Amino acid sequence: MPSLTWSLSHDPRDLLVLEAEWNTILDRASRRSIFLTWDWAALWWEAFGTGRELWLYRFNAGDSPVAVVPLVRTKHTLGPLHWHSLELIGTPEHTGDPDHVDLVALPEFAIAVADSLVIALQETTEQWDLLDLNGLHPESSLRNAVQALGVRVIENPDPDEPGSACAYFDLPPAWEIYERDILTHKKYREIAKYGRRLERELGGRYHFGEIDTPERLHRVVEAVIANDRAYSEEHGTRAAFDREENASFYRAIMQRAFERGWLHSCVIDIDGKIAAWVCDFRFGDTLYGYRIGYDPQWRHYAVGRQVITRAIQIAIERGYRRYELGRGESYHKDVWAADEVTDVNVRVLASPAAQRTMDSLATARSVWHGVKGILPRNVRRALKGQALRTPAVDEDIPGE
Repeated sequence: MPSLTWSLSHDPRDLLVLEAEWNTILDRASRRSIFLTWDWAALWWEAFGTGRELWLYRFNAGDSPVAVVPLVRTKHTLGPLHWHSLELIGTPEHTGDPDHVDLVALPEFAIAVADSLVIALQETTEQWDLLDLNGLHPESSLRNAVQALGVRVIENPDPDEPGSACAYFDLPPAWEIYERDILTHKKYREIAKYGRRLERELGGRYHFGEIDTPERLHRVVEAVIANDRAYSEEHGTRAAFDREENASFYRAIMQRAFERGWLHSCVIDIDGKIAAWVCDFRFGDTLYGYRIGYDPQWRHYAVGRQVITRAIQIAIERGYRRYELGRGESYHKDVWAADEVTDVNVRVLASPAAQRTMDSLATARSVWHGVKGILPRNVRRALKGQALRTPAVDEDIPGE
């Protein structure tokens, strides 16, 4: 095997012209998903790159490109504490939430690339304090390689979150097999009951469909964003689209997926308005769950279950092999999925100084958790916004 050489670029223009080389490598990679595409990385950078520095590593064997590893460096400040983090592009918290991230590398070079990347990063530890690998595929070659990096490696540092469990199920060749082997009799009866109620009480007022025109894409995307923000405001929770850059990225990746033929969708309209949606991605023979939801005013008809049922039926009819429902916990994953893969979160501290900073940060987090329960919600938000700031975004205290 020829020896590897690598280069590092901080120029975003180098990322934007890398599409052909990136796709050639990804086509042969052992792990392929929409989250590892050039499109995802380029659109993410366009939405979230402001205030961050690109660290784009490219690896060659002789004259042949064999891997691309895009990282981003972010400066963080919390009172007197300052640190720089390095993360795989697309993975900083609350900016896209991809699953099963990894190197984009030819399979025969993956281990050598991971080892070479560690050497390259070891030479730059004065420029970063924390390497944060969130949502890393459990079989990634990076997982073992980074054990030799920095002064301390912590796997799944949050004791309340032992990795990121990603639910999935393999799609059978026929819906009847899915009903028999994955759905329990009780679940099947519930779905049928609500389906009959929908038909009996709403009749011709409702319609199932897919996103098949640019106009319909726009309507559905804006409904998803508006519903998320309304729910957050009503319940006092964090919205997925609380910042405009999050909404911009979602609009952009949905548009690109529609253009590429990567969109797997099912939508229920009631009285001409969007009532429930499945807006997922297709890549190869696998579907990746991304946005599933419904308008609460139609909860009585279980429109969320109805739209997921139809989305799975469509997937089976078109011959897809697996449905990944993504990380996190939710009722629909317990109902529909049969198995799970647990991604790992790996944190590497570059130096003793970085270790001290992270220890101080952990202390600040502990104090915050002790006092936030007695403060009004608007006061909590104001304090967090003033205390922790990056050039790009205001963030939560890590682990909050």
